[in-house]
Amino acid sequence: MNVLRLGRRIYRAARQQSSLLWEEVEREWEHISPHLRNVRDEMRDRGSRLRTQVSNEVLRWLEEELRMSMGQWRILLGQDPELETAYQTLGLPYGTELQEVKEKWRDLLKEHHPDRHMDTPQQQADATHTSQRLTAAYHRIAKAFKEHRL
Repeated sequence: MNVLRLGRRIYRAARQQSSLLWEEVEREWEHISPHLRNVRDEMRDRGSRLRTQVSNEVLRWLEEELRMSMGQWRILLGQDPELETAYQTLGLPYGTELQEVKEKWRDLLKEHHPDRHMDTPQQQADATHTSQRLTAAYHRIAKAFKEHRL
């Protein structure tokens, strides 16, 4: 949720609550002398509920924004070591876009595919291990992009 949507939501909630409050005040104004204290208390209660509602909306928005922007903060505060290792495994600089990562991963998989290295069982085992490492690195980076950590 962006700031504009949050502002609109807060404005709508405040406007709705204030109009309801004023309608209530007008109704009570007719009988003000015996009910002045009750009206004042009710207005305080409704104002408190409105503040709570707005506070909850702001907190939800902040939590969402923090969750979405954690990747950006990590870049500002330093690189994620797991992702840095994954990028090094693929031979790419940290922060490379997902499409480039995917292309590099596919090229490396073609090069290190076990079917291309069937001369000896050792070469085939090494190629299998390498392709598994490459795939794990790609999936780690793709997951970080999906979670908006990059």
